[in-house]
Amino acid sequence: MLKVLVVASGFSQATRQPIDIMEKAGLLVKDLDYGPGGLNHDEPEFCRIVKGVDALIVTAIEKVTRRVFESADRLKMVAIRSSGFEGTDLRAATDHGVLVTHNPGANLQAVADMALGLMLSVSRRIGWMDRGIREGKYRELRITTKDIHGKTLGIIG
Repeated sequence: MLKVLVVASGFSQATRQPIDIMEKAGLLVKDLDYGPGGLNHDEPEFCRIVKGVDALIVTAIEKVTRRVFESADRLKMVAIRSSGFEGTDLRAATDHGVLVTHNPGANLQAVADMALGLMLSVSRRIGWMDRGIREGKYRELRITTKDIHGKTLGIIG
């Protein structure tokens, strides 16, 4: 039976559907949540848990290092649950014959939302004003901000 290890923080919190699909396909799935920091600060633990695993599902924050690949005696695939793969040593993956996949465009809408939010924040100086109010400098914050009304906003890319 093929074993899949999921160490992507919060992978099954939103829905168990991906895990259910893998289990129905006959895969043995182990879902471990190491919290917001992932396994970045515990490479020995990461090396320990990848032994006997055929596939690994991670987020970009997990550091899949050469040492992790060397410890993974059966690893055939690393699936990264984000658009980037900067946390994975691709040369080590190649050296060990491990396929690495990622999910380009996975956060496309979230990035667009954030870009528009930042435009609004900059035009209205929201961060600066919030800090001033919290510091009790309300009267000193007589500053004009720029309306985005009537402006054309867009995102390219």
